[in-house]
Amino acid sequence: MSDNSFQDIVSGSGRSIRRIPVSKKPKVDNSFGGQSPVGRSGGSGGGYSDRKSPRFGIWIVAIISIIIFLFVFPLLFSGAKIEVTPKQEAVLIDGTFTAFKEAQSGELSFEVMSITRSLSDEVPATGEEFVEEKASGKIVVYNNYSTASQKLIKNTRFETPDGLIYRIKDAVVVPGRSTVDGETVPGSLEVTVYADKSGDTYNVDMLDFTIPGLKGDPRYSKFYARSQTAIAGGASGTIRKASNDDVVSASDRLGSKLSAEILEEALSVKPEGFLLLNNSYVIRSDSKTSNGTGDNVLVTEEATFYGLIFDEKEFAQFVAENTIASYKGANVELFGLDNLNLTIVDSSSINLEIAESVNFKISGDTKVVWTFDEEALISDLGGESRRKATSILSSYSDSIETAKVIIRPFWGRSITDKEDKIKLKKIIK
Repeated sequence: MSDNSFQDIVSGSGRSIRRIPVSKKPKVDNSFGGQSPVGRSGGSGGGYSDRKSPRFGIWIVAIISIIIFLFVFPLLFSGAKIEVTPKQEAVLIDGTFTAFKEAQSGELSFEVMSITRSLSDEVPATGEEFVEEKASGKIVVYNNYSTASQKLIKNTRFETPDGLIYRIKDAVVVPGRSTVDGETVPGSLEVTVYADKSGDTYNVDMLDFTIPGLKGDPRYSKFYARSQTAIAGGASGTIRKASNDDVVSASDRLGSKLSAEILEEALSVKPEGFLLLNNSYVIRSDSKTSNGTGDNVLVTEEATFYGLIFDEKEFAQFVAENTIASYKGANVELFGLDNLNLTIVDSSSINLEIAESVNFKISGDTKVVWTFDEEALISDLGGESRRKATSILSSYSDSIETAKVIIRPFWGRSITDKEDKIKLKKIIK
């Protein structure tokens, strides 16, 4: 299965040559009455020279240096690199499928992420008009009562601490609470609420809400809501107005800027482990006018992004199941997601806030790559011999196509047992 590359070094045989210095009879310098001068190089008095060859010292230093090198180098520079080519297959997908909010076995599940943002600009007023407008805005409804989902009927009321009432236009289902890392996390759902009456009294900033219909019920304290945006747009009386062309132009300009900003934000705050594919979202916009400064009219464009997101692992298996006949349910991942385009069927009319299922078309080419436990592989290989490494890699044959082990230093016979010095590189063809 694996193509294990090892670099063995075979020690060469050789011999050393010992240099034996030949003793020479010292010369006597008779220029000082037959006595050799004290301290002269070459001897003292009339004895023989005991000077050692400088080459002997060089050899000692060299041998010590080699010994130090052989012991220290492996400690400082030992390591291993594992080059792994996982099983992989290029696929083309093109079809219409269905995802479910509460998916059963064998079905693809989805979640919806939402972001609401607004921008405003002023245009010149051209006159006045009498209006009766109800304020509206976004709130997040929380279910901290149980793990079961809770349906809220059409026109469910939400009340502020000051007694102002707002309603939802459609029935919604709030997910149940869950446990994440040992902590209880309430289920939540973002919805749009509308003031019970017209007028600027209902224009409010960020607030908490209760559900008066649950009073006297154990759920009352466990179901609540909080503002996601300010609630605005309420008016009753005479306000300034602008030409329709100016309002439409400002609305279009603000909408284009909002869409770009909100999409960029969505990609950055997308939950970890989830996919947001090309075009797998809808953006709903709403334009409102109100009195601006001086003789101007304030145009406010509010946009809400609804993104259809999928669990990365689940979606990869979904693609494999629909493109590879021999696929048996192994863990896989996708490379080349930018090549996939997803279109939500009936995107102009679907309400992703409450949808229980979503039909979508997906097309494009991508690569299905089998995955394996990388940390476990490194742990299994640590401290093992070359021969044992081959056997270990063979046990990963279901997900690994080929593998090569490179050991440092090159004369090493086993992989270091220090896992932080074992580097794994995945090769995607």
